[in-house]
Amino acid sequence: MLSLIAFAALAQEPAAPAPPAFRPPPPAATLPAAPDAGTERSTGFRVTVVPGIGIDASPTAHVDGFSVGLVGQAASLDGFDGQLGLSMVKGEARGFQGALGMAMADSVDGIQVSCGVSLSRGDVDMVQASSGVNLAGGTVRGVQVAGGVNVAQTVEGVQAAPLNVAESVDGVQAGLLNVGGDAKGLQIGLVNVARTSEVSIAPVNLIGDGLHRVDVWTSDSAVMSGAVKFGSKQVYTLLGAGWVGVDQPWWTFGGGLGLHLQKGPLWVEVDDSVWGLASGKLLAPGVHNKLRMQVGADLVGRHLAPFVGVSVNTWVGTGAIWPRAVDLPQRISRDRTVATWPGVHAGVSF
Repeated sequence: MLSLIAFAALAQEPAAPAPPAFRPPPPAATLPAAPDAGTERSTGFRVTVVPGIGIDASPTAHVDGFSVGLVGQAASLDGFDGQLGLSMVKGEARGFQGALGMAMADSVDGIQVSCGVSLSRGDVDMVQASSGVNLAGGTVRGVQVAGGVNVAQTVEGVQAAPLNVAESVDGVQAGLLNVGGDAKGLQIGLVNVARTSEVSIAPVNLIGDGLHRVDVWTSDSAVMSGAVKFGSKQVYTLLGAGWVGVDQPWWTFGGGLGLHLQKGPLWVEVDDSVWGLASGKLLAPGVHNKLRMQVGADLVGRHLAPFVGVSVNTWVGTGAIWPRAVDLPQRISRDRTVATWPGVHAGVSF
């Protein structure tokens, strides 16, 4: 009986409340990121005194428009930058970059000009000019012109300065001294140097794969002559000396330029040269011009080449002498100062 009363009391007690359901915390509020103080930005107009000082003169800005000043620095250039002292572009300079002192950029697509030094660490597409020195670490596609020195890795176009230096040239290299590495096209100057060259025109051509010969011959003008020929495969310089003969004991000396055309072992040459005459310290009163054409054939692995040829000779002097080894028919002017005659020659080229 007592157990029934206790069970009824327990049934009348209220049930304990259930624990509350789990709810995840609300997400944290997101805030916009703070701007980075070093972020590069663009500017359309600026005036610089030195990098960081001036109107919009940040050295990390991209110049997309117009910039002038004393010393300027930019991340890149797409427009115009003219500085009195130094213009520095860390990236590509597109458009015009100029400075009285030095203009420098990673690469140039447009015009880079200076009065001192123009420097591109990479390629130049269009023009790099300086009254002093141009330096390009990559390829110049266009024109590189300087009043002093041009240096480039590769030139595809024109390189013109008193001193030109390039690892390879595909175009024109013109100056007093040209160093072209592998030169495809034309080298023209006083001295040309290259490993390989198609056409090099100068009094002195030092070409690795060019013409290097020593000629010995006899002719109507001198019983014995010798000369060195050196140059590119097609154009050569001739420097020589000779002895006129027993009856006229004059020494002859001179030089000129020639054209060499070769097909297999056979070759044809045309050259024009100017010769003087001397006997001891006595210099003959006149000058001898010789226009020659000759044909030859390379024998013994191109180490020996006999040749024969004809010439047109002109002696211009006072009329006192006409040095000749063989008395061929000649034509003399009325005042006896100019004599012309045909000539023949034969020899061996080594």
